[in-house]
Amino acid sequence: MNFKNASLLLLFCLAICAALAGQTEEPIKESVSVVNVEVPVRVFANGQSISGLNKEDFEISEDGRAQQINGFYFFHKKINADPETLEGLSPDQKSVGRYFVLIFRIYDCNEDLEKGLAYLFDSILQPEDQVFVMANNRTLMIDKLATEPGAQEKILELLRSESQGAHNQMLSALRSIEQSVDMTKFRVTLRSPNSLGPDYVNGFLDMYLKVWQDFKRRFLSLELDKFYYFSRHLQNIKKEKWVLNFYQLEQFPKIAIDSEMQRILRNYVRSLEESDNPTLIAQGRIINKLMQNIEMEMLVAKDFPSEEVSKLFYKVNATFHSFFIRGLFDSGNQELQFRDVASDIENSLKALTEATGGTLTTSNKIAEALASVSEKSDDYYVLTYEPTSRKKIGNIKVKVKGKRYDVLYDNNIRADYISAYLKKKEAENPTVKITELSFQGGKLSFAIGDFSMARVNGETAGMLAVRIRVKNADGQSFFDQNKTLQTDKKRISLSLNFNFLAADKYDIIVDVLDQVSGKTCTEVIQPQVN
Repeated sequence: MNFKNASLLLLFCLAICAALAGQTEEPIKESVSVVNVEVPVRVFANGQSISGLNKEDFEISEDGRAQQINGFYFFHKKINADPETLEGLSPDQKSVGRYFVLIFRIYDCNEDLEKGLAYLFDSILQPEDQVFVMANNRTLMIDKLATEPGAQEKILELLRSESQGAHNQMLSALRSIEQSVDMTKFRVTLRSPNSLGPDYVNGFLDMYLKVWQDFKRRFLSLELDKFYYFSRHLQNIKKEKWVLNFYQLEQFPKIAIDSEMQRILRNYVRSLEESDNPTLIAQGRIINKLMQNIEMEMLVAKDFPSEEVSKLFYKVNATFHSFFIRGLFDSGNQELQFRDVASDIENSLKALTEATGGTLTTSNKIAEALASVSEKSDDYYVLTYEPTSRKKIGNIKVKVKGKRYDVLYDNNIRADYISAYLKKKEAENPTVKITELSFQGGKLSFAIGDFSMARVNGETAGMLAVRIRVKNADGQSFFDQNKTLQTDKKRISLSLNFNFLAADKYDIIVDVLDQVSGKTCTEVIQPQVN
């Protein structure tokens, strides 16, 4: 399941462009001056949403100075669209429908998941609803369910196809790990202390770390830029918004260094560090550092800025519900045990879900989980005030008078947290880029730049893995090839002839992996071949 494939983001943007035009605005009860600052606020007590508050219940300050609340709105919604939810809406507003984003990151489209999809269509979705589906590496936009017959079957077909592909990718990754890391030999060697040598242990752990880092980069990384652009997209949708995130977790391989092996390694390191030989002491410290690095790398989302990302979604008025599904995946290799290596991803997505008034459920009974969250109301408030300065908004603080509630809001409403974060990261470690992508006269051309360089056999060079895929409008593959390139130039240009393509519209997907930095880039072009 290659979550790192950035083509998902681009295809996502291409698919939504038409949908953004002509959206009906959310109902506003009062007109508000454009100089006012709107602060969306959610209030919780012991994890439960608090409704029924009035403007007089809130206090808002900016840089420590009390502000007058001159606009106050309360929104109440339920995912099951019962009469209470629709009360007060005009016929025109009801006809607009809602906007659902269904995110599936799965490798096993099982019976429980299919039952959950059936429940979604039977009991939650309405004919006027718009649905956008992201399933692993593919997307599907349904502008209005009433005008899209067979939508449920199309989504199910997409899930089955993508989950099978993800399953095959996982098996391929496992075979690669088996070839790179001989865990059986390492286990046998550990049980024979006399045969242990610092160089062997150090070499094995170094390879172990690299294999895990590659696996994590390919399958388990949370891509910050996708959250950023997704929040921007949702902010432009002027409908009632729901995001349902179905995530199969915990069935990723963690190479099986069990407690016994760890104990033997720690004792071995201690024996090296306590020796009188300076070389052995240094080797012991190196091995100990490698073990610490492995432990840190197992924290999948340790660098993910959950708080900043949550703030992005405070102001888009979308409610997230996340469903974590325990899957079954058997590698057939006892040494590649399946462990819960996604706990940090779970924690990050849990924080995001709760920040938007949603619920995180861990259950394989998807239909029952959907029935439960469909009864949960999402209540939020929008407070407005006129800032002292129209050019700069200071630090905002919102309280509920006399109550010790948990109040969630963006304390710096105009700050572009993630943009600043991404720029900082980009400056520290530039991301490889694909530029000048074009298709003319049957020839595909593009350039690659901003990749990292490393010393290779005494020379400084960049190492790139380039993959090019060509699919027609029906998703049929006509070309899929990989090539590894080594270059001492800071920018390279490539071109390929595709004169063999018949008249049709195609998706040409170019993937580049910077093998030095581990960063990837994907661009898509959709030429019409006549």
